[in-house]
Amino acid sequence: METSLFIHVGLPKTGTTFMQEKVFKTWQGVNYLGRPFHFSRLFKLNQVFFPISIISSENILGKLGEDIFSSAPEHSYRSSNFLAIKNLATIFPNAKIILSLCRQDTFVESIYKQYLRNGGNLSISGLYTPNSQSGILHDEDLEFIPLIECIIQNFQTPPFVFLREEIATDLDGLMEDLAHFIGTSTVPQVNNRRPLNAGVMSLEGDFLRYLNGSSLIVRFLKVRAVHLFFKIFGLTGSTYEIASLLRNFGRQTPIKIPEPHKLAMRDEFCSDWSAVLEYVRTTRGRDCEKFAFEKIQNHRQEHSETDALI
Repeated sequence: METSLFIHVGLPKTGTTFMQEKVFKTWQGVNYLGRPFHFSRLFKLNQVFFPISIISSENILGKLGEDIFSSAPEHSYRSSNFLAIKNLATIFPNAKIILSLCRQDTFVESIYKQYLRNGGNLSISGLYTPNSQSGILHDEDLEFIPLIECIIQNFQTPPFVFLREEIATDLDGLMEDLAHFIGTSTVPQVNNRRPLNAGVMSLEGDFLRYLNGSSLIVRFLKVRAVHLFFKIFGLTGSTYEIASLLRNFGRQTPIKIPEPHKLAMRDEFCSDWSAVLEYVRTTRGRDCEKFAFEKIQNHRQEHSETDALI
């Protein structure tokens, strides 16, 4: 009797940590192979039989790390995705893929935190600017339908696609659909629905860019000085843990894509994202139109008109 293998391939910053810690790890009757995943665990499946095994890693399709975030990456992020899918299908041809996504504008805002943690010192516009080749990420890196089509072409079963936005608005429905996809009647019960990763606030982002925008020696000296300063007040931890403390100083806002760029992204990715929502509707029967770019824009306009009346 063989086990069914399901691979949750991310993308990063689309609720992967939440799914790993709050869903896969506690799902009864499901063999979650851990984070980080070690292939050695696959060879222990004959000790205790599990009909369903899940691998989950946001880095399977290419790590948003030093290579992708370098000024001259060897491969684009999307080309790394395609190559990883083909290699994954060669190793696990019978596996079924779970793909998590979020709307392109919120995706860029989320991975900007990862960019800063990897030593980046550019603004969020430096990470990505719509209709431009000057940023680190380009338009083709943010098109999701080609990614879904690549999975369909390389695996026997079309992927299960869910949206990060569903975790906040319809988690019960998402869990029911996911349980149906993997073939179990046991629907995971998630008690704590709070997100596990917070965004980057304005002062925290300025602080990280200040540290990262130096040579290695100068950066080391800056980091040492910061640690010594905070140690006076009994505060210790990694540089990023210390940086997160700055969220408590003053009134701050999360780092967001500039409004003109957000509108440009709506025009650039509206059709691609609409096709993703249609894929979710046709494969899962879930109507996710409330997450469309047009809906968000209309919602913003309604608030603007209301504010004007006040």
